[in-house]
Amino acid sequence: AYKSDQYKMKAKSHKSDKNSNLSVLMGQRRLGILAGAIIKTDATQEAISGRLTSLGLSDSESIELVDFLNAKAQRMLYMYSEHSVKMLELGERAFSIADQLGYEKGKAYSLLYMGASQWFTSDLDEALKNLHKAKSVFVSLNDEEGRMKTLTFEACVYRSMGDYDQSYLDLRRCVEFFRKCRSTFWEAGALMSLGLTCEQIGDNKGVRQHNRRLIKIATEPEQQWMVGRALDGIGTIYYNLGQYKKAIEYYEKSLTKFRNHVVGKARALNDLGMAHQQLDDAKKASHYYHESLRIRQEIGQREAQCTCLFNLGKLSLAAGEAEKALGYFKPALAIALAVGAKPRISQAHENLSHTYEMTSDIANALRHHKLFHKINEEASSEQSSTRAKNLRTRLELDKAEKVAEVERLKNLKLSEKNDELKHLLNELQRAQTQLVQAEKMAALGKLVAGVAHEMNSPIGASTSSIDISKRCIAKIMDMVQACNSLEQLKSGDRLEKLLGSLLTNNDVVSKANERINKIIKSLRIFSNLDEAVFQKADIHEGLDSTITLLETELDGKIRIIKQYGELQPIACYPGELNQVFLNLLTNSVEAISRTDSEGEIIVQTCLEDKHVCIKISDCGIGISAEKIKTLFDLGFTQKRTRVKAGMGLFISQNIIQKHKGKITVESKVNKGTTFTIVLPLDLDAHVKLHK
Repeated sequence: AYKSDQYKMKAKSHKSDKNSNLSVLMGQRRLGILAGAIIKTDATQEAISGRLTSLGLSDSESIELVDFLNAKAQRMLYMYSEHSVKMLELGERAFSIADQLGYEKGKAYSLLYMGASQWFTSDLDEALKNLHKAKSVFVSLNDEEGRMKTLTFEACVYRSMGDYDQSYLDLRRCVEFFRKCRSTFWEAGALMSLGLTCEQIGDNKGVRQHNRRLIKIATEPEQQWMVGRALDGIGTIYYNLGQYKKAIEYYEKSLTKFRNHVVGKARALNDLGMAHQQLDDAKKASHYYHESLRIRQEIGQREAQCTCLFNLGKLSLAAGEAEKALGYFKPALAIALAVGAKPRISQAHENLSHTYEMTSDIANALRHHKLFHKINEEASSEQSSTRAKNLRTRLELDKAEKVAEVERLKNLKLSEKNDELKHLLNELQRAQTQLVQAEKMAALGKLVAGVAHEMNSPIGASTSSIDISKRCIAKIMDMVQACNSLEQLKSGDRLEKLLGSLLTNNDVVSKANERINKIIKSLRIFSNLDEAVFQKADIHEGLDSTITLLETELDGKIRIIKQYGELQPIACYPGELNQVFLNLLTNSVEAISRTDSEGEIIVQTCLEDKHVCIKISDCGIGISAEKIKTLFDLGFTQKRTRVKAGMGLFISQNIIQKHKGKITVESKVNKGTTFTIVLPLDLDAHVKLHK
């Protein structure tokens, strides 16, 4: 009974799976029938809307239909240009339905397939517009994969427009993205397009590299035509290098991969014909040209037929069969005129002119020669016009894309905006803090050498005095040991001289220590190493410490004159203000040094209307009016043979603004410069700032 129940359950499960598969199959068939009905409908919104109403589809069913149409377009995309017209129809219908439903993802993919099909048919303006729209929708949906798929075809359009640089850069990004995502089909497609772009710019190394990677990853059956295209591309490299046997080897390999891809097969056959023609094997060349022509006639590749006909005509001319050549060139001209391909029309007239000349038909030769030049000029003019038009289109679309991005940002929720702004503000504050700290450390680094030099003298004097004292003490000890009594020790003047030397050395050491202590105190005050960050501080003390540390820069040629007024301590960030003083004083020293003469710097302080005013004036080379306008901007400055980031005044201005103050400058060339700092005495404002 137990086994019987198991069998029944298995049978029921099998029946359920069968019914499920049947249900899916029936659903697909139904969607196929609905898609057929939609495709037969006119592409207008009204017609599509009316058809949907007549079919009685719900919104969810309509969304399913959009996905079905897009999936069908994607399958056609796998074969690239073979079904471009059909793919455009599917994309237009899918977009119309998705637009009515407000189904954004469906709209984006249908626009992508529309743009791709328009690129295949060389409608570059419309292709670029639709691809830009698709990319904007993908961006709004935060769908990076969809955006990169669109960018792949945008890059193909740019290549067709002759913008190889943009095409190359975009395709490199796409290849890297799809490689990380492990999306082999799209990586293969991007690699194939990148190889074609490299062909256009003559980058043979790039052609080999990208096509070999493509051959390695394209292992699925539906990707074999891409492998064929890669092999054909490598063959073309060898053809251009004159290695025709090697080219044939790759063309034949590519032919085996194009079994189900007639467009690629026709191309490979034509390329084989060209290689055999170069090897003077006219029979094989003719065979391959005819095979390629037959396929292109079957699939309706009219413009490509001209290539085969031209090659056959040239083959006949090489054999001295001018009449036979005319039999190829004349149909080629008729096809070129029918499709309106002026470059092909121009080629046909040129070939006909040469052929008639060989038959001594000078009248026809001259007529076709004139037409060749006329069409050539028209084609050149149209090409320039088209390029200009394409450039305008691209600029307009770039502008529209940026406007759309701005609108998207405007429509974000206010809370998200606030969070982002807070984050950006925090980042800015951190960056500013790091800049201030970096500039401060740079200033300290610059002072280290000067401080070390300044301390060398007192340390040297102290060391020398200690050595003398040691020797004096040693001599006194010898005298004490040699004398029998105190009276004998005092009897001569030697002891008195030695004691005098000790006292003198003691004074030297004491003064040296005072000098060292003064330097250390100035350095400590400048850096605020042992004090709180925000506090009341004496401006004069900060100025004095900075001046002390700068004494080594003065070289005895520059005097600093202090004209201090009565100031009360103010609430501030002392370390940062000292950094400002150092920047301004250093600039003044450099300005005077560049005059190659002596000079003076005047440092003045006073109270003005509840504000502390600090002025630092020099008699240096001055600053021109043009440079004063951008003096506080972040940029680069050239000093002697070095170029460095000009952050000093930029950071000084930020520090003063942080203190709710202002910094101004007045200068005359070859007269001097005065920087004025004004800081408020209002403690409450600073406390609020600190909080």
